[in-house]
Amino acid sequence: MSRTKRIAYMSNLFIAITAFVLLGLVISPQAMAVVPCSVPSDRPTIQDAVNDGTCDPINVSAGVFTETGQIVINRNLTITGAGAGSTVIKKAENTGDTSSGNNRGWFLVTAGSNSFNLSGVTLDGAGKQICIAVLSFGTTTVEDSDIKNISWTPESYYGRGICLYGGSGNVVRRCTFSNIRRIGVFVFGSGISATIEGCTYVGKGVGDWLDYAFEVGGGGNSTI
Repeated sequence: MSRTKRIAYMSNLFIAITAFVLLGLVISPQAMAVVPCSVPSDRPTIQDAVNDGTCDPINVSAGVFTETGQIVINRNLTITGAGAGSTVIKKAENTGDTSSGNNRGWFLVTAGSNSFNLSGVTLDGAGKQICIAVLSFGTTTVEDSDIKNISWTPESYYGRGICLYGGSGNVVRRCTFSNIRRIGVFVFGSGISATIEGCTYVGKGVGDWLDYAFEVGGGGNSTI
């Protein structure tokens, strides 16, 4: 093979390999096989299942699950428990404090086209400092769940169940909120919308705190 032909051959080979690698980078997330996963039979923790991009939906058995670290939802994902009275999720440590941005969220749904569906669980922050149970910048649906014991002390006015800062089709349905330091569901931001239906908010009685079942502000829109 002449030197010219070898150069042309190597050049074409390099282009082919580069195109193949780039194509793989583009298609691999979409082509990844997604299958149902169960906790704890398939994955030991909810965090492990969430971190595994092949798991969806994630079905969580009855029991108490104490999870370590912030649970970050950065893809379309459904987590379904065995029922609010049966599947109880607790946190091993505090969230970030009231000034620490997205670290305030126990569950964090990142911005973008991703959607998060959570149902049939109890999120119980008892014994820990929890600023926000679910902090969402995507589109989130929470159904048939209990959220309780969400507070950050000594700050008397902080502790929120669900904060919806993104999405135009959020839904909170048939949920119960109790011992929430300030707000059950907070819908905030221009163009952000939510439907809140069939929920119960239990106040804390007289004390140095506030109880807002639902708050809508900053141009947000909600049907309650």
